[in-house]
Amino acid sequence: MPSSDCLGKASQGGHAKTFQRASLAGFGAWVFSLPPTSAAAEAPPVPENEIEAMLASLKPPMRERPLVAIIGINDATETTDYLMPTGILRRADVADVVTLATGPGPVRLYPALAVEADATIAEFDARDRLGRIHTASGSSAVFGETYSTTSSC
Repeated sequence: MPSSDCLGKASQGGHAKTFQRASLAGFGAWVFSLPPTSAAAEAPPVPENEIEAMLASLKPPMRERPLVAIIGINDATETTDYLMPTGILRRADVADVVTLATGPGPVRLYPALAVEADATIAEFDARDRLGRIHTASGSSAVFGETYSTTSSC
């Protein structure tokens, strides 16, 4: 004679199957109750001059040449990470390349070199639209060239 445990499990299995069938039937009924699909609406055509005006307004102002800033930490920067991209990009002449330091003073390259960067990050951020860096001493540097912004008049 089967134990009451076996009868309980059999009856639970029967209820689970019935529940699954009812759920599937309910889902099917819900799908068929949905409204029919409508024809896809087409957007009106946009005039060509409007497209061109929108695309032109989205373009960022561009320099004549790209500007690449290579940043090194003054205390310790890997030599190849700082000098290799600088040399390659300058030699390729595809962009204006500047070397930056996190602070004033030389950039110590690991393991043994030290180089002077073109500017600090703060000086680079403070430059005007012509690419000049304004320093506290009243002089400006165009990466590699130095001239005075104060007048002797």
